[in-house]
Order: sequence, then C-alpha cells, then structure tokens
Amino acid sequence: MKACSFDASMKARIKRALRKHANVTDEYCAINGEYVAWVIVSDGVPDVCVLATIAHKLDGKTMALFAKPEETRLAALKYVPRYLELTRQGGARGLKGIAFVIDQEADSLDNLKGSVQKALKEVAVKLEEEEGGTVPARLWKYRATWGSEAFSFVVAVNGLGERDRNHTIEDHLLSALKIEDSDDDPKRKWDSLRNRQNEAFDLIGEKPELYCPQQYYALKALERSKRAKRSKRLIRRLT
Repeated sequence: MKACSFDASMKARIKRALRKHANVTDEYCAINGEYVAWVIVSDGVPDVCVLATIAHKLDGKTMALFAKPEETRLAALKYVPRYLELTRQGGARGLKGIAFVIDQEADSLDNLKGSVQKALKEVAVKLEEEEGGTVPARLWKYRATWGSEAFSFVVAVNGLGERDRNHTIEDHLLSALKIEDSDDDPKRKWDSLRNRQNEAFDLIGEKPELYCPQQYYALKALERSKRAKRSKRLIRRLT
C-alpha cells in the first residue's frame, strides 16, 4: 500500500514511521486514478505510525488514505459518508474499502462491536458481517452499503489479550520491544521510551503479522478486496 495523509498534520507522523522508505503524499487529490482504502484512526499518534508501517509492508498498489478526525473513538465514524463522497470527488479509480482502528480500553468486545454497528447505522451505513475463513481475534469484517455505494468495512480493535489492562496500540509496541510485564500504564511507559520508539516501528515493519495481527490482516483484507469498482455517482448527498 502507498501511504497518503488526508490530513496534512499527519504527514510528519507517517514520514517518521517510514523514514527509511518512500516519500509520503499529503495531498488528498493524489488519489486521482488510484484504488484507495481509507484508514480511520480513532485514537492517538502511535496508531498512525504503526498502521503506516504495516501499509508499507503490504507493498501493493492500493493507496492507503489515512484520516484522523478531531473526534475520537466512535465519534469518528460519523465521517464515513464524507470519506465516501471525497473518494468520488477525488477521481479515485475505485474504493477498496474502509478500515477503522480503535482501542478497546475498558469496553467488552461485544459491547464495542454493538456500539460500532450502532454508530454506523446512525449515518445510514448498512452492514452485513462476513462469516467463514480464519481471522484474528479483534478483527471484524463486513460488507457495507451507503446509498448506492457498496464497499468492504473492517474493524481492528487494538489489544493483545485479556491480561492487557487498557487494550491499546501501546500494548503491541511494548510487546515488540519484549516489555510485557511492566506495572506502568502502557501509554506512559511508551512515552518514556523515546530512544526506542523507532526500534519498535522497525520490528513491527519486519513482522507485522506477529506483533499486530488484527491491524495487519485488516489492511491486507482491503488490499485483496475485489469489491473495488470505478466509483458511481452517489445517490445520497451530505447535508
């Protein structure tokens, strides 16, 4: 995947993760003629760096278009119709789908899943869960529709297991560094490791399926999606 920052403020964050690799495009109009997949990051800066690293590892032809709304967590889902509209307006060759990445935090997985479905229903996105096949825990795959637009929608929930306290992306980063038994809050511990953060991104870049399986397979599912078609004129309009 080719990393593209929809929000120019994220360009530096993506470039940091991909500092050894290709340039990062921060112009949304660069999607013209591309197959695109939106990656909605609902939480913090490390999420952007991790996902950009994974997208680069996949090395496909799809443009991974990163978006981080001001609203966090479930509130970020209200922008899904806007991103669908922008895909058409930007002249994309086709839409592969949308990935939504969120920390589990204190929610149960069942409650979080229901909340995601409810938030999408409120913006008129209809979901049909895909069944069958082997997928990692904390990864949900859907066939979605909004008006006349059909697309894949995948949800990756950050966290490694029941023993994690907060179930955040920092759990994955600390695991890559073999720091798994710290009593510190994962976010505070990660912030204290300034001199090792690039090392963690590099390790994830080498083996994303090991350290970040649900995030890796979420993006991989979009890269392989066969639902991408040249965007049709959308019937539904934003109000």
